[in-house]
Parts: sequence; C-alpha cells; structure tokens
Amino acid sequence: MTAIYVVASFTVKPESITQGSALIQGLAGPSLKQKGCLFYDVYQSTENNSEFVIVDGWATQEDVDGHANSEHVAKTVERLNPLLAEPISVKTYRKL
Repeated sequence: MTAIYVVASFTVKPESITQGSALIQGLAGPSLKQKGCLFYDVYQSTENNSEFVIVDGWATQEDVDGHANSEHVAKTVERLNPLLAEPISVKTYRKL
C-alpha cells in the first residue's frame, strides 16, 4: 500500500490569528492517535502569519477518509470557518 500525504492550507482573518492558530494546532493531538496516522505537522508562514498549513501522512486512503470524517475535525472546522479569510484548501499526494 502507498501512504497518502495531505496538505491542508488555512488563511485566517488578521484579527483571528490567535484563536485560529489554537484551533488548528488543537487538531494535532487527537489526529496523531487515529488509526494509520504516520505524522501530523502544523506550520505557520514566516511571510504572512495569517497563513497556516497542516502536512499529515496516512497509511491508507481509508485512514485519510476516517480522519476527514472524524468528529474532532468536523467540530474544529465548524468553529474555524467564521475565522477564515478564504476557504480551506485540501490536497492529497503520493510519494514518487
């Protein structure tokens, strides 16, 4: 099986950086405990502190789907949406 890598990009409103950052970082703990999670890293742009990226790796597509449909992700996205300056971008990749 080929591992799946996910890159999720977030741009929060300037006035929401602290709250948005806390919500985004809060995804890591529960996600790391999920089946098939290989790693889960959160980054903030050095050029624009309103921009965040999560890069995570999963053993299978089924594991990615389980994560995407999990309760903690749904609740966080619901709380995060009003703080966003633009929609969340999620892309998946396979290693070559």
